[in-house]
Amino acid sequence: MDTKFQKWLLDHQPDDNMRWKDNFWHTYCFWRDSILPMFTDEFYSKRFNWDALFIGIDKNTDVVGEHMSKSIINPVVKITYKDVEIVFRYNFYDYEVAVLSPKAIELPMEKLFVSKETDFFYQGFPKEYQVKERYEDNNRRFVAKIYDDYSFYTFMFLLQRAISE
Repeated sequence: MDTKFQKWLLDHQPDDNMRWKDNFWHTYCFWRDSILPMFTDEFYSKRFNWDALFIGIDKNTDVVGEHMSKSIINPVVKITYKDVEIVFRYNFYDYEVAVLSPKAIELPMEKLFVSKETDFFYQGFPKEYQVKERYEDNNRRFVAKIYDDYSFYTFMFLLQRAISE
């Protein structure tokens, strides 16, 4: 596997003495293997092809920023899928996700993510992706906070399905 994201991980892997090193690899391999492939045409193909999947990940995914958490450099990733930009980061506590879409995105809000009445820190986000709108006010351009891997996967899965409709 040789993707831009994989190369970024290998170029920024934490030292062996870093306490959060295992969590770094767990999180970003989860992104590489489960999140990023969802946003490729190959992922839902009847004739699945690994090489095509990696080409799709490279085409759709960029590391657009970095931030430091637990003394480890972490990526800020942007996926561009069907003209929608999804920018997200993880800081060993929570996920922050910005969505910029030319069309409305319908998501089930109930307990899926936090949008209202929370602070967003945009660690490592380029300025153009520091979205201030909340989903409740603007379902084309919004920011969300998510607190665990399962909710993040569910959010990204439902987001991909909503974009694809």
